[in-house]
Amino acid sequence: MFKRTGFLTTAFIEKTFGGLSLVSFFLLTVLSFFYYKIPFVLWLVFFASLLICFFIYIARKRLFLYVIGRVFEAFITLFIVASITFVLLRMLPGGPFDQEKTLPPEIQANISAKYHLDKPLYWQYTHYLKGLFRGYLGESYKYTDRNITDILKDSLPVSVQLGVYALVLAFLLGIPLGVFSAQKQDSWKDRAAMIFSISGVSLPSFVMAPIFILIFSFYLGWLQPALWEGPLFYILPAVVLGLRPASVIARLTRSSVLDVISSDFVRTARAKGLDEKKVFYKHILKNAFLPVLTFSAPLIAGILTGSFIIEEIFAIPGLGQHFVNSVTNRDYPLILGALLVYSSLLILSNMIVDLLYAYFDPRIKVS
Repeated sequence: MFKRTGFLTTAFIEKTFGGLSLVSFFLLTVLSFFYYKIPFVLWLVFFASLLICFFIYIARKRLFLYVIGRVFEAFITLFIVASITFVLLRMLPGGPFDQEKTLPPEIQANISAKYHLDKPLYWQYTHYLKGLFRGYLGESYKYTDRNITDILKDSLPVSVQLGVYALVLAFLLGIPLGVFSAQKQDSWKDRAAMIFSISGVSLPSFVMAPIFILIFSFYLGWLQPALWEGPLFYILPAVVLGLRPASVIARLTRSSVLDVISSDFVRTARAKGLDEKKVFYKHILKNAFLPVLTFSAPLIAGILTGSFIIEEIFAIPGLGQHFVNSVTNRDYPLILGALLVYSSLLILSNMIVDLLYAYFDPRIKVS
């Protein structure tokens, strides 16, 4: 009896802090969208409640060793990614300071000495790794006297802000649309919802973006076509970036709900006389969310680091824009820094999704 009570108490605390983190996340999103200054207390509540909920969850599921192992694997993966990328960049023909107009040999030598490009490859590699372990990502070749950490601090929050808006739109639109379509299976409403989903998947973002700009900016004059300076600037890029994943989520949700409806445990729940809403939301929808959860890991990492095309089209000063320019300019440290950020987010989102599997389906054991 004592253990059962303790379990219920722990579960109640976990759900309380989980709900608090969701509410604070919603407030953060709304305040940032309407360009209000976010109080520090709200950030503190969000991160504190999220961490407490996370630690209670892994303690209740006894996943400490699993998380430690995944964190160790993450460092190994990032080390491999950084090493391979470093070597491949140096193997490419040409150099970061090769231009149409050849620089005098003295200037070329001074620039190479400043950035240690005159050193042997093994020396450059060990020097980069030493800085990486200290948290120093190097200086940009293109943006003089600016280190990569400062560039990431300025650009990453913008990409994250855009990504959060797109993710919220994708889940709030995709999941209800998929559920609605599954409930109205083989009706005209189902077909209309799936036509919308197929259109969203088929049309690439670089096609939707100019169409939306023409309609809502130039013809109607409702929204701003570019830059990132307030709510009217946020809507178009967030919608264009979020429509495609929303369409994929809708199709995944529909097919998954239809698969779960025909399961034995659903028929058993209905045979016991449970309320249809309880059967749907507690048994069907919870289990149908697993494929969506699997799709969420690369989706979150990809969107949060910013869509290169969307940021270029809408002139958004995010990480994607810097990543494109760094490849063009052969800015090795900036390429490595942006790639490590993307890899870290991908690894983190995959680990979180793996941990959430056990929550949505207790039959799955994470070990």
